[in-house]
Amino acid sequence: MCNDVSAAVMFCKNLFFLSSDEDPDVRKNVCRALVMLIEVRMDRLIPHINNLVEVGILCSLSALVASQKSSVGNF
Repeated sequence: MCNDVSAAVMFCKNLFFLSSDEDPDVRKNVCRALVMLIEVRMDRLIPHINNLVEVGILCSLSALVASQKSSVGNF
């Protein structure tokens, strides 16, 4: 059980690290992975709730900026 917990924590830390990647596809996949984790193991993610909220906000802002750039390009 201890190995499962430390593996989950390490996985989350790596996702948080990747959440600041410059590639929007990487950030999108990070958000998808975190949503899947929340669905199955919310109990393991509670200690990281601040980071989860921050990643969610960053993903939302990134998507907003990308959509604005494509709207300007189509204008």
